[in-house]
Amino acid sequence: PLILPLAEFFWGNGEEEAVLYSADICLSSLPFLTVACFQRLIVKGLGIGIILGSFLNKAPIIVNIWNAQSAAGLAKASIYGDVIMYSNTALYGILQGFPVTAYGENLALLGQSLVIVVLAWKFSKTPFTESLLAIVCIAAYWLGSMYVLPSEYQYLLMASITPVLLYSRGSQVWENWVDKHTGTQAIATLVMNTAGGIIRIGTTIAEVGWDIPVLTGFGTGVFLSILLLIQYFAYQSNTQRVLQNLKQVDPQKTKSE
Repeated sequence: PLILPLAEFFWGNGEEEAVLYSADICLSSLPFLTVACFQRLIVKGLGIGIILGSFLNKAPIIVNIWNAQSAAGLAKASIYGDVIMYSNTALYGILQGFPVTAYGENLALLGQSLVIVVLAWKFSKTPFTESLLAIVCIAAYWLGSMYVLPSEYQYLLMASITPVLLYSRGSQVWENWVDKHTGTQAIATLVMNTAGGIIRIGTTIAEVGWDIPVLTGFGTGVFLSILLLIQYFAYQSNTQRVLQNLKQVDPQKTKSE
């Protein structure tokens, strides 16, 4: 009894598409799927794969920060910008009624970004007033977007992604260039961001069509992720030296790990 509701939740149906590959039609045709259902299955599989992978996306950064007991190399503008960016994409998907496979990874990435923010506050000794103000602002932003923002202005959530991305990732690119190292950033996260962004462009076109604000945001993200990847390898030796120095500042920090 739970199979069909779960399938419909992940599958999603547009009014014009339901006749071709609705969840009940495709399930009833198993194991001999129609071409339309098979194509839909591939797109959904990729979307679910991205969501599952996203739960580990920022885990390497979190581990690096914890092991180093430092958020060195992470621009505060970048980690705050990530919270806004993932919030906007998730809110837009929810408000527009998109299938969860079209935006679900942003919920997982938002949760991990919040963990990174908290760790950055902890290890950089951020003033309590700044932390409290940030918490109040993001809570008000979520509630306002969900319950106050008129439907005709919901597109602004995605339209703002590109400038937020440019500011967020651009700040990180700039800080890397100035410091000549990438600190606690992780290669696994950068690779997943790049590959996931490329795949998400394809699944977005397949699932919700040519939504230009959404595609522009993903495209910008892929471009900036590639720049961060290049910097990671360009500054790798400097980064290793910086992280080693951080460990030597207080060897007791790593003995308890």
